[in-house]
Amino acid sequence: MMSSSAARSPLNAPFWAATVCFLIWGLYPFLFGASAHAGVSAAEVTAWRAAAALPCLFGLVLLAGGGQAAIDVLMAPEKLLPLCLSGLLIGTNWTVYVWAVSNGHTLFASLGYYINPLMIMGVGALMFGERMGPLGIAAILLAAAGVALQAVAVGGVPWISLLLAVSFTGYSLIRKQVAVDARSGLLVECLVLGIPSLLYIGWLEARGQALFGTRLDITLLLLAGGPATILPLMLFGYSARRLPMTTVGFLQFITPTMLFGIAVMAGEPLGPVRAASFGLIWAGVALFLYASWSRSRAARLAAA
Repeated sequence: MMSSSAARSPLNAPFWAATVCFLIWGLYPFLFGASAHAGVSAAEVTAWRAAAALPCLFGLVLLAGGGQAAIDVLMAPEKLLPLCLSGLLIGTNWTVYVWAVSNGHTLFASLGYYINPLMIMGVGALMFGERMGPLGIAAILLAAAGVALQAVAVGGVPWISLLLAVSFTGYSLIRKQVAVDARSGLLVECLVLGIPSLLYIGWLEARGQALFGTRLDITLLLLAGGPATILPLMLFGYSARRLPMTTVGFLQFITPTMLFGIAVMAGEPLGPVRAASFGLIWAGVALFLYASWSRSRAARLAAA
């Protein structure tokens, strides 16, 4: 029989699912950067992400015997409506992210995903009563100061970063509350996005502006967006309902750290003020990690 300490261990399937999810998201600039280098617009990339995801998802749902579960979700307004909203939120996140990476703004994307875990932590404390404590509050204040300094550095509000953070926080909140399995929930979200995406792709084809099918490398890159989108979202949907929001926020620091490294290696301008803003964000992250470690250590000592 599994011991109580083992049952509480974070090193379980939901933990590793979330970890792999955020690692994949950290590699996205290579995929979408290659699409942009080939001349594909951010709008066409985003449309194909949803369109190529649909047949993969249908196949997964049928292979797993989840067809009836998906139909039940579609017939339940209390589940369908929130998933429609989460679909719009993740679609917004995709569009902003692809545009940012395609136009040399990966540092803005990195900042947004550094802000997001702290925002998730605040939502977890406010809505689910998850403990935050003084160090958690200090971490959020440092992140807010970092955003303010970033605004000074770029000469305006970093809308890309804020849109990414707010849209994914909203998505995380909905997926935690709606009691559906990862496959069915993602299928509904991709249906919400896939239908208008297919219409947009058809419009591009009619105007002779679509790049899909013009070159093998472009076609493969656009088709790869489907499975590359489905896999991490399924992992996230699975883990978000099984992990505390604070743990999800902790693991999400994997993605922006990878994005920051990729942006710096690509030669995006950093500058001293912008670097200082990331310094404040990292200080908030360090406080957050220390607070999480302290709570975990106290819980282990209490259990012992």
